[in-house]
Amino acid sequence: YDEANLYFEKALDVAKKAKRESMLALALTQLSRVKTAEQKYSSSLQLANKAQALLDKLGNVNGKQLNLINLANIHFHLQDYSTALQLVDEGIEASKNQKDETSEIDGYELTARIYEQMEDYEKAFAFQKIFTEAKQKFSIIQRNRQVLDLDIKYAIREKQKEIAQLMKENEYQALLLEKQD
Repeated sequence: YDEANLYFEKALDVAKKAKRESMLALALTQLSRVKTAEQKYSSSLQLANKAQALLDKLGNVNGKQLNLINLANIHFHLQDYSTALQLVDEGIEASKNQKDETSEIDGYELTARIYEQMEDYEKAFAFQKIFTEAKQKFSIIQRNRQVLDLDIKYAIREKQKEIAQLMKENEYQALLLEKQD
């Protein structure tokens, strides 16, 4: 955590110096996430609230989904389940708007955990199912992207070989023409 804190503190300083509010909000969000992982919920909540104020001012920007889900996670750990549910719903919606499948999946998992702690096992099971299906779908998409990436790399390599062969043939033809002249 020390290294992550150091890097995000540096990012925070750079964002302040550059006067870039979107960068500042993202650095605050990431620093808050580290504090959440360290279970330092008070400082995490302060950072996340600062980030949220900036994000609300900026509108519908990338990073908002991360902060909302992190805020929900903080409230979950503070056992403020109603606030956590409200924030995670907003985070899932923001994730959908930003097409951020990873955050959306994280939101479903957190929602399942919240309902489980609330002992609403029916809703916990329903969201666990949504989480599992979304994660499986995402894994398939990722695998397909990897296969497609390999196919593209292979096709590029084959085209490069063809180009090299054509260049050799052109050089040979040029030599033949030169010899004929």
